[in-house]
Amino acid sequence: MQKTNFTSVRSLQFMFMSLLMIVGFNMSAQTLACNDAVQVSVNDTPNSCEVDLTADMFLEGNANPAITYFGLIKDGITVVNATSAFPINVSNTAQYFDDVLVVTVYAGDPNAGGAPVNSCWVNLTIEDKLAPVLTATDVTIACTADADLVAACTALDNCTPSGEIDVQLVDEVTSTVDNCSGNGVNGFVTIVRTYIAVDASGNTSATCQQVITIIRPDLVDIPNDMTWTCDQYATTPAVTAATVSGSGVPEGVFPLPLGTVNPSNGDLTADYCKYAYSHSDQVLSTCGYTASTDEPVFK
Repeated sequence: MQKTNFTSVRSLQFMFMSLLMIVGFNMSAQTLACNDAVQVSVNDTPNSCEVDLTADMFLEGNANPAITYFGLIKDGITVVNATSAFPINVSNTAQYFDDVLVVTVYAGDPNAGGAPVNSCWVNLTIEDKLAPVLTATDVTIACTADADLVAACTALDNCTPSGEIDVQLVDEVTSTVDNCSGNGVNGFVTIVRTYIAVDASGNTSATCQQVITIIRPDLVDIPNDMTWTCDQYATTPAVTAATVSGSGVPEGVFPLPLGTVNPSNGDLTADYCKYAYSHSDQVLSTCGYTASTDEPVFK
């Protein structure tokens, strides 16, 4: 009877320990819980369009530092990232912006064999919340150049390629207050342009201001002197003979060369892009000077 009673006690003890193990396993399973839904923004690295995911992003409470968590990411039935240890990097995320991904988090490696590992799952939405960054390059051009050909502010984004970012001119202010400073020698005109940029996700950048400084030419090319025969002169009746009063000498200001443009949209009368000039006659003594009637002298 004593032997029988001993066997019964051992049997009850084994059953009790087994029950504790089952309860303990179930209690452990309840400690791994995932959030209902998680939104993650793309990294700010230019042109990367990627995210770095950690287990802490998905678990309720803090992750256990003693556990190496694994994750499986799917878009419907398509595997986005096969089961691997966190942290997990997902690249080319723009293709998932309109989708809800499912992340399964494992408290260990589910492919290691042995006892099954606890897991939970969570819905993941990847978003691009970062706006492009605009960089201005201020430039100085001559007034004979076309300001419309000056490149705009350059844009850089974490996801949208530079060539696909919508750079918009939203304001332009032209100032001519200094166009005649320093008696015109140091005159200049400024154009201040304000830009914004919008990426493929609709994020709008901060404004960017670009300053274009337009300066006067520092060298005027005066044509060289010419000597004409009477026959050549006769073929150009528009040129009048030089006289003491100055007849035949052009007056006013140098116009811009034909075919050039200036910031006034082709208005060649812009004062800051022109030079006034004057002339004087040189009196020649007739004493000892012989002039031919075939080749008159213009001075």
